[in-house]
Amino acid sequence: KEYDKKDTLSMAIYQADGKHVRTFSTHAEDKVNKIKDVKAGYNKFNWNFRYPDAKSFDGMIMWAGSMRGQRAVPGDYRLELTHKGHSQSQSFKIIADPRLDLTQADYENKFNFLQEVNDKVTEAHEAIIEIRNVKKKLKALKKDYKGEKDLIAEATRIDSLIGNVEKELYQ
Repeated sequence: KEYDKKDTLSMAIYQADGKHVRTFSTHAEDKVNKIKDVKAGYNKFNWNFRYPDAKSFDGMIMWAGSMRGQRAVPGDYRLELTHKGHSQSQSFKIIADPRLDLTQADYENKFNFLQEVNDKVTEAHEAIIEIRNVKKKLKALKKDYKGEKDLIAEATRIDSLIGNVEKELYQ
């Protein structure tokens, strides 16, 4: 049967212990997780062995950093392909780069450290996004209640306070 673009095709990747790594889908909202150009029959997809990126936001400037998710640790994983309510599962193994003199513990320690960093970066960026949403609401409130001097003064004070927090988080 022909593949219908309205159908959802998804590929979920799991660690051996069942912990979800990431999901790619034909209907993913963000383009990094979107499966494109699906046709009936044979299809090819390459995963770069990376976990999800840290959260970013519009207008973000990164001079030398990256939001890229960390590489998967060598070990056993499982891929689950789902289409029209039917799933198929396949186990696979990521092997260590033989050119590197690293132990499994080295890989795991690096992964855990980078995961903690990405989690904190995501937390900070989500706070910045929320602050910016509140600032938009304060701006609208000040516009709607121009004659309410006490309310405008308090909204301006709050805007200034959260603006300072935003600057600290962003820098």
